[in-house]
Amino acid sequence: MGPGSYPESSQNKKMGRYSYYQPAIRRELIRVLYHERVRREIPMTRLLEGIITDALRNTESWRMMEDSPAYKTTAVQEQS
Repeated sequence: MGPGSYPESSQNKKMGRYSYYQPAIRRELIRVLYHERVRREIPMTRLLEGIITDALRNTESWRMMEDSPAYKTTAVQEQS
């Protein structure tokens, strides 16, 4: 199994859906994110995606993601 793939096991699948890691974020960071989202007048998801993208864009993991067939398929679909 390669990077970015998820095994089909009972540990990763619950009621027909995959279960992904959901990190706990400290409450004070959530408050900061919330206030920043309000200040910028954007949805929390867009704020977080921007922060994460900026932090990871030039990493080896980012390049691996861009080279994956799943990413290339999604990128082409989004351009349509």
